[in-house]
Amino acid sequence: MPRANAVLLGLLVLLSAGTAVPGEFRISPISPSNDPASKVFYSTPAGWERWQDKVLPVEKLDTFNDRKLRAYLSMACPFVQPECRSGPACPKLEIRTYHLESWNARDVPKNVQQFAEALQHDHMSHKDPKPAVYLADTFDGSPNGTVSVWGIRCVTYDDYFLTVIVQGDTLVDIYLQAPDAAQIESKLNGLKELVRSVRIVNH
Repeated sequence: MPRANAVLLGLLVLLSAGTAVPGEFRISPISPSNDPASKVFYSTPAGWERWQDKVLPVEKLDTFNDRKLRAYLSMACPFVQPECRSGPACPKLEIRTYHLESWNARDVPKNVQQFAEALQHDHMSHKDPKPAVYLADTFDGSPNGTVSVWGIRCVTYDDYFLTVIVQGDTLVDIYLQAPDAAQIESKLNGLKELVRSVRIVNH
C-alpha cells in the first residue's frame, strides 16, 4: 500500500474510533451518571493559544489542587492571544460542551436566548436592560453544516458573538467575548476556524 494511502487509512481509523488525530484536543460533556457522554475534538485556531498551555501550563495542572478548575477544563477550553493573555480588556475565545437531557434542549435559538439570560443573571443587575440578541452572520461550518453567529450586546457587561452546535445529545457553545463588540468583530475568522475544526463523536 502506498505510504500516502496508509497514512490516510490510519487517520480514518482514528476518526472512526473517536481518537484525536495530530493537532486535535478533546473535551467531553458530563452526563447525569457522571460518565463522559461523548467526545468533542477541536483544533486551536490561528492567532490563538490554549489558556492552559500559556497561562497555566499543563504540567502544573497535573498537580494543581483545584477540582473545579480541572472539571471545567475537562469540558471547556478558553483561548487567549499572545499580545493580550489576561485582564478584563483582553478578547477571549472559548469552546464549551454540555450534555442535553431532552429533545426540547436541541432548539438552537432557545439555547442562545438561555445563554443571554444567564449573562444577565450572573453578571448584571435585574435593573439593567436585557441583553440584545441578534443574528450577526451565517457560514459554512463544515463538517457541522450551516452555522449561525449570534451577537449579544450587553449595556453593563461584555458583548459576545456566539455559535451553537447540536449533534445528538451533545451541545457545543463557541463564543468570542470582549467589553465591546467592536474589539472582536475582526476576530470572527478565528471563531469560524474553531467551529470548522469541531468533531463530535457520540456514544
